[in-house]
Amino acid sequence: MAVGKEGGRSRDRERRIPATLAAVTGLFAALLVSWSVLTPIGIGPDAPGHVSLLRHVADGRGYPEYDEFRPDTGDVSVVFAYRPGVSSLSGSRWLTSSAAPRRSDRPTYEQLGGREPWPYHNQLAQHPPLYYVALAPVGALIDQTIGDQPIERTFLAWGWTNAALVVALPLLAFTAARRLGVGPDAALTAALFPLAVPQLFHIGASPNNDNLLVLLGAVLAVLLAGVVRGDDRTRTALAVGVVAGLALWTKAPAFAFLPWIGVVYAVAALRPGTATASGGEVRPARVVRAGTIALGTTLGVGSFWWARNLVRHGELMPTILDWRSAGPADLWPPPFAYIRRFVPTFTHRFWGNMGSYEAPLSPVLVVTATVVVIVTVLVALAPGRVGRLGRSRVARLRLLGFASVVPLLAVAVFLSAYGYYLHNEVAAQIQGRYLFAALVPLAVVVGVGSTRLAGRWAAPSMLAGASVLQLDATRAALVAFWAEPDASLVKSARGMVAWSPLPEPVTVGLALATLAAAVVTAVLVVRFARAGEVLRV
Repeated sequence: MAVGKEGGRSRDRERRIPATLAAVTGLFAALLVSWSVLTPIGIGPDAPGHVSLLRHVADGRGYPEYDEFRPDTGDVSVVFAYRPGVSSLSGSRWLTSSAAPRRSDRPTYEQLGGREPWPYHNQLAQHPPLYYVALAPVGALIDQTIGDQPIERTFLAWGWTNAALVVALPLLAFTAARRLGVGPDAALTAALFPLAVPQLFHIGASPNNDNLLVLLGAVLAVLLAGVVRGDDRTRTALAVGVVAGLALWTKAPAFAFLPWIGVVYAVAALRPGTATASGGEVRPARVVRAGTIALGTTLGVGSFWWARNLVRHGELMPTILDWRSAGPADLWPPPFAYIRRFVPTFTHRFWGNMGSYEAPLSPVLVVTATVVVIVTVLVALAPGRVGRLGRSRVARLRLLGFASVVPLLAVAVFLSAYGYYLHNEVAAQIQGRYLFAALVPLAVVVGVGSTRLAGRWAAPSMLAGASVLQLDATRAALVAFWAEPDASLVKSARGMVAWSPLPEPVTVGLALATLAAAVVTAVLVVRFARAGEVLRV
């Protein structure tokens, strides 16, 4: 009788998954749209430069060389029109509700300078062109439909276009977890984890080539989740290679995907005789062959841009930012000294430090969130069976292989930032957001560890933690960007509503809809947790 009850309960929980997952995705989408108006126009990292390069390619002007791109004055001027403290549209310089001009009177691209070249070059053309070329048709459509309207609407349209690139992250995290073989509780917790990273929403709702890399990294994670369990099919290897190759056409951090692919296929090949996801057995020779195909396809699809740079410029990624020569060797800090600066900066910029780092999350929350993630990862890798991943040692090996991209990316960012510091004596490029390309593997491992710690209440706990982080991020954005520096949260919120590119009723309705989506998601997640008694991670 107990077995029958357990089986019925399990079927009931499985039936709840689609609605719960849909609610999580809906909340994720609502937060993305909300963040597109929670921060001023053009406040995201290099947002005016990204829009200008997108416009440049969409207009048929071609993709410039790394040192040839001078952005349009019409786009760059957004910084001076809408940035708090210097706003040329506000008589007080601050984005207060009383200083907000009527939406119909706000400047257009042409009124701000149009195609007139900005005096200074922009470094964004040092990146591969896929993001800009892929979105060129969208740029042409935006220009045809709202190009003559206030420029804030163009930036908002680009923000929503970027949001569309990352909106499927919860679904992809859940899918990767299930393909990896973990149970529904851990998979749902993994789907909720992206909600706990406010910086992801700030970047995801801004024009930024990171967003395409995040999408490709998430899709690659879904494919490799099957590979780590023994998927040695040629079509899977080709798919892995194409996705990773496209990532190399997007941004340099994608180079970390090459060793990740190698590690995952090596882990799969090292377990001969273990069951695969399809019910067969791992055959090392076939796995090695598939891994070779995957890596070969990656290089075949993605290496042209970088090889061209080597031939034409003598380096993989030439840049206009190296304006100083290297200093004397005795002034160079040893790596361990630089780590003390790198770790807190990188961590804070992963969780949330919006704009040009004017709106940071509370340091207490950043430290707490980081410690929780470290603990859950360690617990996930502790001895014990994990779903259908296999025996304890097999499960740990597979989880390690699947999540290896996280340290690989972190090390790549450190080496890049440290090298930049050695040559320029400037602590720059310490971007925690580059870790978003590995967000799905990190979410899956955190989901496993959280479920081991909190059981069926892991998903509600994750949602609660995400709510705290999102509320603090909202506070930080309101305080940093809207009204005067000493204004109350209510006055700051009124400033945000008044300056929003959307009509005031729509902006307020969006906030209420996001709150309603959060309530619905919480109810469904709690019901899903309460429906289960016997847990299988």
